[in-house]
Amino acid sequence: MMSNLENRVAANMVAVNPGSWLTNFIPITQASAECSTGSLVRAARETAKAYYKDDGFADTSVFLTNRRGSSPLSMTKLQKLSETLTKPMAYIDDFTSNVVTRAKYYDNIKAGMDASSAMQEADRYAASLMADRSKGALPTVFERKNPLTRLLTMYQVEVNNQLRHLFKDLPDDLKEKGMAALVAGLMKYTIGAYLFNDLYEKLVGRRPALDFLGIANEAIGDYTGYQLPNTVDAAQQLISGEGVDFTTQRKGAVQATASLAENVAQELPFVGGVLGEAGCPSVARCRTWESGFQCCGFGERRKRRRTRAARHRKGVGKTRVLYPSPVGRRPTEKSL
Repeated sequence: MMSNLENRVAANMVAVNPGSWLTNFIPITQASAECSTGSLVRAARETAKAYYKDDGFADTSVFLTNRRGSSPLSMTKLQKLSETLTKPMAYIDDFTSNVVTRAKYYDNIKAGMDASSAMQEADRYAASLMADRSKGALPTVFERKNPLTRLLTMYQVEVNNQLRHLFKDLPDDLKEKGMAALVAGLMKYTIGAYLFNDLYEKLVGRRPALDFLGIANEAIGDYTGYQLPNTVDAAQQLISGEGVDFTTQRKGAVQATASLAENVAQELPFVGGVLGEAGCPSVARCRTWESGFQCCGFGERRKRRRTRAARHRKGVGKTRVLYPSPVGRRPTEKSL
């Protein structure tokens, strides 16, 4: 029963939800920190070609083989429907994992490694970057069967892995090349994540990738009233000849600090799923984080209570859809 509930919640988080599908491209921006641009472009091209004519690369990779997993011999109609609706996300994940593994493999070959060693190193790197979900590879907290724990840890593997890769694996991998290589790698990732978030923000309305530059830019805008505009907006303004607008609404010191704290907290694994809407939408629907800072005494108490109650009622209404509906919670809750 609990396993069925967990699967239903997972399906409702991602099925018929293009916003979730597109987040699977994020590891490519992370890979840009270490893999050369040429190798990434070649990897994307070869991966696309392999869908029409298989070159056998995925079959030689342990990571990619484990990533694809296996399909059950027998499925209910509901399970078949859920699998069909989540195929876009699976296709994007397959494309991204192939690109990351191939790019590292190509770099290893350029560095003079033999094919077997290059593939082993590429598998290790991809597993480090994207998280190896093969049996026994995940941290024990993600394997716990407690339903409340599972609801909080669902889709948090990548969030946890992203931070670990940037602050532990990346420095370890580049320590032999020196500090300059590490700084250059972090800069490539920072710019890549910022540009990805700018494009994603125009399409979906939020910024899912870990984005140091974006957080700093928004904080500067909140405190000063000036910040870098969205790259897409800036390009459109330049093309139209209007000139780039760097102004934004300035917030008070307390509100700006609260916004900065929220943005940082939402990037943390587990906690970010509760405070934001990335990892645990069912909890996030009922959150009252924005009014949490007002509880310290800021703002009008009566208005705060009305706003918080209204948010809670609306959030609970949407949360109810998460559990009973078989799949496609996102489109359903839009009608609420």
